[in-house]
Amino acid sequence: MRGKADMQKLDKLKLKIFSAATSEEAISLVTQISELVDASKFCLLPTSGVETLKGLLDFKLLVTDGLTALLVVLADQCQEAIEEKRTKHDKLNTKCLQLDTINTTMKEKQEGLQKNVAAMANKVMAAEKIVVALEEQLVAEKKLVRKSKTKYDEAQTELDTYNESVTTMNKVHRELSDEKELIANELGNINSMHDEPESSSSSSGSSLSSSSVGSKRGRSSSSSSPASSSSASSSSSKRQKKDGTTMAEHAGQWLFEEGMVYLHGLSFKKEDCERGQLMIEASASSGFPMAVADCYYRGWNGMEEDEKKSFEMCVKIEQETNGYHWAQYMLGECCRYGWGTDQNSIKAVEWFTKSIEQGNRVAMNSLGTCHHNEQGCVHNMTKALELYEKSAQLGCMEAMHNLGNCYKNGWGVTKGDTQAREWYTKAVAQGHEAAQKSLDRLNGFYSSEEDEEEEEEEEDDSD
Repeated sequence: MRGKADMQKLDKLKLKIFSAATSEEAISLVTQISELVDASKFCLLPTSGVETLKGLLDFKLLVTDGLTALLVVLADQCQEAIEEKRTKHDKLNTKCLQLDTINTTMKEKQEGLQKNVAAMANKVMAAEKIVVALEEQLVAEKKLVRKSKTKYDEAQTELDTYNESVTTMNKVHRELSDEKELIANELGNINSMHDEPESSSSSSGSSLSSSSVGSKRGRSSSSSSPASSSSASSSSSKRQKKDGTTMAEHAGQWLFEEGMVYLHGLSFKKEDCERGQLMIEASASSGFPMAVADCYYRGWNGMEEDEKKSFEMCVKIEQETNGYHWAQYMLGECCRYGWGTDQNSIKAVEWFTKSIEQGNRVAMNSLGTCHHNEQGCVHNMTKALELYEKSAQLGCMEAMHNLGNCYKNGWGVTKGDTQAREWYTKAVAQGHEAAQKSLDRLNGFYSSEEDEEEEEEEEDDSD
């Protein structure tokens, strides 16, 4: 039933065009069709349908310059909507194919864990039979039973944990697959509902194509000049450098980067550590180096926590990719806190600065705290405030909280509870727990003693 009601409205408007007697009436009907296409969730009219309408109006001698321009706009509007859905469908299809590969890898690991659990269960049963049969070896066999049961429990726990990850990953996969299928159905509906002969609209098609040059979108066949091509190439190169994606695109890269968005509460998305961990672990399973390094640091995906190995991997990734911004951010944090390397705040500032040059929002917030707390640089609340604000405006919830603290305490800015409340509220909307406490304290929901303790913690670490 998707789109049926809108199609009925469209058909009624098209029938009215058959009975239109004046150009003004035709313009009114075409305007209504354009508004319907714009308001509808579904693509209702292909460009060939617009050509058919123009041919009918030509036949009835109702075409004017204004009506021709309106039809050109309608054709561009319909074509743009169709192209947008096709592009989105192609992107989702690529992601789903990548997830198919990752799911296959995860399923193989899942089957291996199941076999391991079964093997441990068999060992437990064998050990218990030996205890009964061989009384003289009772002490030794009981020890073996306890050891086997421990391994069995560990294997079962690992399997249970991994089953939860598989279930969540399947949910993500289903969400993307459903969205892809919906768009595919919409595109299919367009082709099936408007399958008209090419010959019937070839003559009018050429005139519409030529008249669409210089449309409201400014697209034309002459726009592909060497200068514009060079400009597009240059802007593409700049975008690559800004995003830090000079490395060859890896199937697991988008999983890792979206996982970091959910883990840190970026891009105005609500913090979801469970989903973020799952996506980073899935990326690591696909072999994406930065995800593997992150899992070594956090002890995720069955890896033993190893800060030194994580640091060394980040150094290698940063060199081999000509500066991947997440590797630079991680190197900054390692140097700042001495994770896997010697603590060096000056080096941390250098790495954060490099990462910021490529637009990393978390690095902006971290460098802001360095200026705030005089770590590796001079104390400069003006600079800290500038970095907090830039990061917050890009959707980083931690920077929003820090910006709220600045307004509440008058750090580098005129003290203002209204602005502080605004930024705390934005951070809370993304799931920031400390921001909720700060907002409650600002609204007077804490006792004076609790308020003083919270204030002291704030001054000790504004990050």
